[in-house]
Amino acid sequence: MAEPAPSALRVRDHTILAAVIAGTWGAIEGSRVGSPRAVAVCSALLVIAGAVVGLVQAGVLASVRLLWTRSRKRWPRAPTDDHQRHRTRATVVAASLCGALALTALWPVVDRLQAVHDPNLAATLLLVAVAVAAAAALFATPFVAGLVFAPLRTFEQSVDWPLPQRPATKRLVYLALPIFVATTLLQRSHARALQPIALELAALRLLLVEIAALALATDELLAWLWRHSGKLLAGLLALSIAIVATTDEPRSFHAAIARRTAPGGVQRLVRSATDVDGDGASAWLGGGDCAGLDASRGPHAIDIPGNHIDEDCDGADAWPWQRGGPQLERFHDRLDPELIRDYNVLWIVVDAARANHLSALGYRKKTTPYLEHLASESLVFRQAYSQSSATMLSIPSMLSGRPVGTMSFDRGTNILRARDMGEPLSGTLQRHGYRTGFVADGYITNRLPGALDGFEEAMTTWSDGVRPESTHHAATAATRAIEFIERDTAVTQPFFLTVYMPDPHAPYVEHASVPSFGKGPVARYDNELAYTDRYIGFLVEYLRTKKLLEHTIVIVAADHGEEFDDHGNSHHATTCHEESVHVPLFMRVPGLPRADVDIRVGLNDVVPTLVELLGLDVPADALDGQSLLIPAFDPQRVPADRPVYCSVLSQKSSQGDFLRHSVRVGRHALLHDVLQRHYELYDLATDPREKQPLDPADPQVKATMDELARTLRAHITGNIEERLLTR
Repeated sequence: MAEPAPSALRVRDHTILAAVIAGTWGAIEGSRVGSPRAVAVCSALLVIAGAVVGLVQAGVLASVRLLWTRSRKRWPRAPTDDHQRHRTRATVVAASLCGALALTALWPVVDRLQAVHDPNLAATLLLVAVAVAAAAALFATPFVAGLVFAPLRTFEQSVDWPLPQRPATKRLVYLALPIFVATTLLQRSHARALQPIALELAALRLLLVEIAALALATDELLAWLWRHSGKLLAGLLALSIAIVATTDEPRSFHAAIARRTAPGGVQRLVRSATDVDGDGASAWLGGGDCAGLDASRGPHAIDIPGNHIDEDCDGADAWPWQRGGPQLERFHDRLDPELIRDYNVLWIVVDAARANHLSALGYRKKTTPYLEHLASESLVFRQAYSQSSATMLSIPSMLSGRPVGTMSFDRGTNILRARDMGEPLSGTLQRHGYRTGFVADGYITNRLPGALDGFEEAMTTWSDGVRPESTHHAATAATRAIEFIERDTAVTQPFFLTVYMPDPHAPYVEHASVPSFGKGPVARYDNELAYTDRYIGFLVEYLRTKKLLEHTIVIVAADHGEEFDDHGNSHHATTCHEESVHVPLFMRVPGLPRADVDIRVGLNDVVPTLVELLGLDVPADALDGQSLLIPAFDPQRVPADRPVYCSVLSQKSSQGDFLRHSVRVGRHALLHDVLQRHYELYDLATDPREKQPLDPADPQVKATMDELARTLRAHITGNIEERLLTR
């Protein structure tokens, strides 16, 4: 005779049940990778995670059970006559219907609130909307109950509705199934938005599956499981820990688990927990740390060539000759001397403007009509690349004229400040008698204070440090810029003015003052570009009206691009792929003819160009780019193998942990995921959107990857890899 199951599960019962179910799920996930070893590792990871979750569940459920027991003593007894039972069921059905209708009505409101820039206002409006929906559902429930009472009773009597009787079955039917269906539908429709709480959702669904297992399993099976739960749990955990601790598969194996399976999240947690020396890498599960107790050695370290120590754990010491790409000529040095003078400089930086969405660069929709006009008077660089897809890194790189990988940063809470950079361009211009100003928003002033170094005036589009409710940032930025210029009405000093326009940054807002491009996020993004274009035109044409344009260098660039699911992501600041770093770059220089330049350049080339045109006393070895006048007017002087770099790292916990670099040389782009130790090589001649990486098993591809990897690693001379902002 089977031993009866306990009335309340013990801690070890919860733990073994969660571990067994999670391990089974891990085996299914591991089969997606396609190797028995992946099945074993994924199962082991989820057995460990399931045991921890089961332990937590046991404590939480014990507390809930205690509160439930005490609360039920004060509840009225369940109805005994049929009429009252039917009324109670009708009320429950009516409440469910009204609640579902309220949620359905609330959903478009939530979507609309994503367009509100002020997070505090959005949260307040959301609370008001939820309160209204809840009140409406509560008010409507008695009326709906009266309507469904008679039909529901007739239906039950005619079909003899089989209501569940066992408590375990009731929990499955009335609790687990509805929640499981709701969370599944929610994850399918809002997978990216729910990514930050993916582990919490997985733990909830694990509990729901446990409820189903308790309802569907036979009493004999459950009795056997409870009887042997202690030994089973100890054996499973010992085996799982042994598998995790002894796996020595290559990092590509673990990268496949991280990218393609649910245990990837657990894998990251285990790596973080086993990072003993605190260098941001683990010696377990392909973390790549070859010296788990030495913080100076790890995959993030910079390998010092020729010292016979493998600092970066790539299996070999760097060769002494590895110094990055070819030496660049910094300046054109053949300009007409009359072109070198004290120009005014207006440098407009647009946030998140991807190059292939500007009509001025060939986009089919008329998103940037003014930039089309400006292009007819400017140098247009059609292959300009940002040195990062994150504003936090791109702006300091752009203003200093150096790739991110060569820079050193001081890190604070959500703050980066470049250091050891010497005198900033704005400071040099102040010494030469320039007025210097920066029109920014609160993000720049709060999180990138170092970007303002050297500027005598820092103006913000925010009011008293608070994000404005208005979404017309470009209009405000243009107004602040004009106010700055007007403060020197006699034009006694030249000015250097940087203007930041963040409008194309998400959330995308529809502006009625410019053409609509349809529905959806891409259409709203295009509308934001058109709106920003209008105020770029307003500001530049103001200079023309004031007779200042012929004495002013005008630069229009973007700090990075924007992704719309091109590589499985949205927005920016996560990768170095084409859509995230290919940006517009226009430069109008009085006296220079317009030109279309189809040679790859970096935004770190802008500062050397200004140094040359303004005749500043900045030594060439203090710069790291190349004057844009060389590719514009002497393209044969640009090395064919000139590298253009990108770096990006995780900035907030919701992104997870990552550190990525890229280098583009000639027809190839090499992307490197540092934490996963994973490289991808793309042939830009046949695959310009970087959709299909080349096969590293091909010897020629492998040789190219190795060469570009050496170039990429050699250029990392700063401290960008020292520590992530999320750790």
